[in-house]
Amino acid sequence: MECKRTMDSHWVFLKTVASKDDCKRTKCFVLHKNGEETKRFSWVDLAVQPRTFESEFCVLRGAGNSHDKNSVTLLERVGSELVISTESLAIEDKRLSLDDRWKLLVYFNVIVTTATLHVCSIEPNEISLKDGTVNDVDFQQVPYVRFRKQLNAMYDVPYVFRVVGDRDVAAAKESSVFVVNSMHLIDFLENFDIDNGFPNAHYLA
Repeated sequence: MECKRTMDSHWVFLKTVASKDDCKRTKCFVLHKNGEETKRFSWVDLAVQPRTFESEFCVLRGAGNSHDKNSVTLLERVGSELVISTESLAIEDKRLSLDDRWKLLVYFNVIVTTATLHVCSIEPNEISLKDGTVNDVDFQQVPYVRFRKQLNAMYDVPYVFRVVGDRDVAAAKESSVFVVNSMHLIDFLENFDIDNGFPNAHYLA
């Protein structure tokens, strides 16, 4: 979990009008060992509550400090640092795990911020190629949102993806980051749950 304090800041997440508004899929990191055998050590899609909007683009005006209120904090940079930290923690847990035990750990990325979160629904074909603007948009304030894209260029794609297409390789590199407004953190944690309970070994094999 990463915490970001910003003053009078608004983070706007872009989504297409046609995309789902109640996404459950979440790309989380899974460490699954059975004795000496590593069953799973990669990013895996699970169905996770609460449902949220999902976006891969964020526009924000970040207030870095009182001396530079126009400084921009890139969510991609913060998200990348968080994802790398998550993978590093999983690597440490794997290294310290005993080879005579069964272990299953699931890791999630969360950014908590004081910024107000908005989702902006747009039609991509209505974006002007001349100046990059769009006229007809729909804004909705939300308590939390899923931010999903390739955030860690260092991720080692599992060997199985070497025989699939480029699209599958790109998807394998994606990870999900929950972005939560600080005033809704308690609500987020109370509603946080993996559908059908903790993933079992058969599902992750």
